[in-house]
Amino acid sequence: MNSRACSGLFLLLAAAPASPASAQIPTKIYAQQLVDETVAKNPELLVIVIHVTPPKSAETVIVASNIGRIGKRSDADDLRVIQTNVPKRELAAGGTRFEVELVLSDTSGTSVGALDLVFPLAAGGDQAALQRKAESIRDGLSRRILNEANLMDPYPMDPLATTKTRAQKLVDQTMARHPEVLSLAMHVTLPNGNENVILGSSFGRIGKKADEDDMNVIASGKTISGVYAAGKRFGLELALRDVRGATIGSLNVAYPYKAARRRNNPRRTSRADLLGRAARRVGSLRSPRSLMEKTDGFLASLADCGQDNTSLSLVAFGEDNSSLALLERDTLS
Repeated sequence: MNSRACSGLFLLLAAAPASPASAQIPTKIYAQQLVDETVAKNPELLVIVIHVTPPKSAETVIVASNIGRIGKRSDADDLRVIQTNVPKRELAAGGTRFEVELVLSDTSGTSVGALDLVFPLAAGGDQAALQRKAESIRDGLSRRILNEANLMDPYPMDPLATTKTRAQKLVDQTMARHPEVLSLAMHVTLPNGNENVILGSSFGRIGKKADEDDMNVIASGKTISGVYAAGKRFGLELALRDVRGATIGSLNVAYPYKAARRRNNPRRTSRADLLGRAARRVGSLRSPRSLMEKTDGFLASLADCGQDNTSLSLVAFGEDNSSLALLERDTLS
């Protein structure tokens, strides 16, 4: 391995979350999980590479790919795509391969790096169609990334956590039905214990323990909200209940957010007032109250998915309709 590759790999490892010596070293990061899933869903894809500047690093490197080279520094073409937001299109291998490199953004639209994709190209093949395919793949990945640091998370967050639960299937199903939602996560209190963890989410972190805010929502049943991602995301956290009405965890959901312009006014405006006014600018969603009502609506609709113990619902996941059933491995096609 040459010195540049070695230094790039060192930067990547240095940016990984620190852990006690006795802890299990993560064998996969979330970015690599996204790559693996993308390859599985798009078998025609020849190459997929994610370029990111890891936290606490000044170098942009390959953090995930299906061709190895992890830690290799990004070249001038990669950096130009990131800096200019101008896609790179290139024919290779005598015109039999078509490469598209695009800026990769997070769920709020902030650039986190570049996505490089290579497709096979038949003689006379439709390059425009392949570019649209690349953009579709990129957009799907962006909806599952909170920020640059999220891509570097161990996957799963807890090495003993299962990632194939019905809770995860339910999150995926809900995200597909609600394109207006930026992110979704289910914190569930595990059966026969007091520990609460992320059991299903649109951004990884499976097995991550609930924080103080999560536990307060679960204990009080009160919804909390806030503006995140430099003012680009409006987030809500609600109590998650089973069919009996028992609280089994919490649901985090985020929507796009655009703050209203402040007028020249010498009086100081409270954050609460700004929040109320700004949320009226979120697409067709007009206020924090409407966001909460909309979230309550699709949360309630989860209970109407079926009663046959095979449907992806909160109702029929176990004999007691509790969080125990959310832990069942998803064996459905």
